[in-house]
Amino acid sequence: MIERFDPLKGERLRVLDDAGQALPGLDPGLPDAELRGLYERMVRTRAADVKAVKLQRQGRLGTYPPSQGHEACQVGLASAMGREDWFFPYFRDLGAYISLGYPLADYFHFWMGNEAGLRTPDGLNVFPVAIPVASQIPQAAGAGLAAKLRKLPVAVVATFGDGATSEGDFHEGLNFAGVFRTPNVFVCVNNQFAISVPRSRQTASATIAQKAVAYGFPGVQVDGNDVLAVYAAAREALKRAREGEGPTLIEAYTYRMGDHTTSDDAGRYRTKEEVEEWARRDPLRRFRLHLGLKGLWDEAYEERVQKEAMSLPTVTLNFTVLSSNVRSVMSEVPEAPVYLPASLPSLSANSKTNSRLPSSILTSQAPSRASYLGAWAAPAAARATAAAAVRAKVAKRRRSTDIVLLQDGSSARGRSYNTRRPRARVRRRPSPSGPGRPCPRAALTPCRTGAILGLRRSGRVGGRAAAPRAVPASRNGD
Repeated sequence: MIERFDPLKGERLRVLDDAGQALPGLDPGLPDAELRGLYERMVRTRAADVKAVKLQRQGRLGTYPPSQGHEACQVGLASAMGREDWFFPYFRDLGAYISLGYPLADYFHFWMGNEAGLRTPDGLNVFPVAIPVASQIPQAAGAGLAAKLRKLPVAVVATFGDGATSEGDFHEGLNFAGVFRTPNVFVCVNNQFAISVPRSRQTASATIAQKAVAYGFPGVQVDGNDVLAVYAAAREALKRAREGEGPTLIEAYTYRMGDHTTSDDAGRYRTKEEVEEWARRDPLRRFRLHLGLKGLWDEAYEERVQKEAMSLPTVTLNFTVLSSNVRSVMSEVPEAPVYLPASLPSLSANSKTNSRLPSSILTSQAPSRASYLGAWAAPAAARATAAAAVRAKVAKRRRSTDIVLLQDGSSARGRSYNTRRPRARVRRRPSPSGPGRPCPRAALTPCRTGAILGLRRSGRVGGRAAAPRAVPASRNGD
């Protein structure tokens, strides 16, 4: 089927039309029970995604990437995978986790910043979530080579967004896989935007799938809102990989219905009309129509599925799988829901609040992470004491001033600068022009810590105001 749809000719694999009718000769022929299973996993993904967004708005989760509109891509791919296959996900793969049997509570733990969410249960070959864009692709290619050298009949799957195709890791990983004919399946979830950057600004090629041609292996573009099309393409690509025929690139053409993350406002870079147009192509609606045509859906079935999907777990801290140093401190503390009470406003899960604290307060120079965990679960009096200690630390840091290093090696104490950053560490050396005398052409020379954090200083050095250092914008797109 992959060979029948050439991305260079603008051909896209689609099994279901907008009315849910299967096109002749393309239906993968799944049994009724599996068709219902696909739909139930998609509904559960939608319900879990809605709950995750609500938890984030309540301050119980950190920044979260919604998956609405991606259900067919995620569930269709994972449902075609075998138990022995390996999965290298990116950060928007909720439906794949659910389909592979990953505990939903542990998935939520990850987005709460809990170590429990990083431990994959035994029996699941799921690599940790990759947050840096495209960094999982070379890792997946390496795992594919290892499987090939060990003669294991498995496939290694990596998912990523359209923004990842502009990263060097994408090209390096696919080139490596093509040269060594590794058993990889690369799945690009093209949801039209990498944060606010549209697909048209990522590449001049007509499709992303056609990039596979340059690396010497097949590529196919599928309708990412058609779960049967994704399943059919993934099943064939996985079969090719297990039989030693090399890698495949699948481009799932879909749309991100929500924001990039809960810190984003998609309404600033796309129109309401565009979103409404894609809403009519909702993957759940189309597949529901298909099940109705086959006599597998009715109102009673829908009510039961929705009720089961809403039976989501109550997520609490699981201290039994935390690191030993945290576990030893928390051994006497009972489990508690993961949220930050009002008595600790400076440690809110809101990233904007955390950004106002010096990083030294949040890391080695602050009370230990175990102390924070204890503050969440301890009685009200203990929480108040812990909150006071944290506020005292913050106030002390905000009263600090910066020591800057001049060009001649001498040092000077400037006025208090933006104390959201830790104080720079410097090395004092004797000045050739005399102790404490700044050079005529004095220049600010930050230490390694300052260079990494991009410190801004407001003190005057050598009679002139030091120019602020620009902080480069980070790249973190789909």
